[in-house]
Amino acid sequence: SGGSVGAFERLVRRNQERIFKLAQRYLRDPARAEDITQDVFIRVFHAAETYRPTAKFTTWVYRITVNLCLNALRDRKSRPEVAFESGSDESGGGYENILSEIVNPAQQLEAEELSQAISRVLETLPEGQRTVVLLRRYDELSYEEIAEVTGNTPAAVKSLLSRARRNLKSLLRKHL
Repeated sequence: SGGSVGAFERLVRRNQERIFKLAQRYLRDPARAEDITQDVFIRVFHAAETYRPTAKFTTWVYRITVNLCLNALRDRKSRPEVAFESGSDESGGGYENILSEIVNPAQQLEAEELSQAISRVLETLPEGQRTVVLLRRYDELSYEEIAEVTGNTPAAVKSLLSRARRNLKSLLRKHL
């Protein structure tokens, strides 16, 4: 019906940008991220009749997005290049807070090198750790929401984040 199409269009408008950004962080390819975003909403549209809200809509959409991105990466059989955006992500919660106190060009160059190092290090994390870091730092999901997206328990999410932080610190020391 016209009402359900209108409701679907509102859902797309409300969630499209965050889904695209998540896909872009995984794939670092705007065209592929756009394809994934479209695929997500095609799946949502087809599942609308059978969808039973056991979780928040956004959590369900994140789960679809993460799964499609991971499938795309497996198909490509290469490591993802995780995008690091200093300041372009209005949602905050990324690593831009590390870079926020830059005052001169030398520090800015250092910050750019740091952002590239962080991006390279994130690419080397195991899939589960990389997923929880992206969902927590960039999308600011709670442990419970991340657990629903990834199919883990909140305790497992905390453990993955803890291991990811240790790995990030260790790997960053080697890169810097």
